[in-house]
Amino acid sequence: MRDLPVQGDLIWIRQRRWRVQATHSGAGLTRVVVDDGRATRQRTFLLPVEPWITDQPGRTRGVSRQRALAWLAACSARACAASTPTSMVNAHTTVFAYQLEPALAVLAGARRVLIADGVGLGNTVQAALIVAETLRREADARVLVLVPPPLMAQWADDLKTRFSVPVFPTDAASFARLRADRPYLDNPWESSSMWLVSSDYLKQPHILETLPRRGGGRL
Repeated sequence: MRDLPVQGDLIWIRQRRWRVQATHSGAGLTRVVVDDGRATRQRTFLLPVEPWITDQPGRTRGVSRQRALAWLAACSARACAASTPTSMVNAHTTVFAYQLEPALAVLAGARRVLIADGVGLGNTVQAALIVAETLRREADARVLVLVPPPLMAQWADDLKTRFSVPVFPTDAASFARLRADRPYLDNPWESSSMWLVSSDYLKQPHILETLPRRGGGRL
């Protein structure tokens, strides 16, 4: 088992480089507070819910101007448009053309999207693609997926195996452990994370009232 990061370490999470400001461990989870040196506020991630690697700077070498320009041209040729949901490229599932429509709508600016295809046509894949693309583009996103209790395991498996999305299934026990490991009055829902919650759990008044009421993220 690799060592957990400590204050001052440089780590990579969601394809971005961060400097660790503080860590808090307990109940199998570690809360890591980081910044990228330019952000106006810090970010928080949960390990090992979030995949991470330590910073390993490579050796630099000089190249000619012509070769550098050729490399930049090749990178530009392979680049995708901003409206392309590139999470589908590494998806471990077949994504059909019609299943891209909800994600494309969200990338185009839509904030309310109804996915109402028939059973067996990939509703879960369409929604999971939106989740994966949101997390890929926004390192500090807070995404909440609300599902009926019988579908919790299916959603957790689909997000993890098909789109490599780290999932934090939330119930009374796991949420209580998370709150116990945080400072007093520190709301876990404020953390950058992917939350998978059952409708029965979230509809409880004392849980529902803890959700953030201000804007930001996708929660």
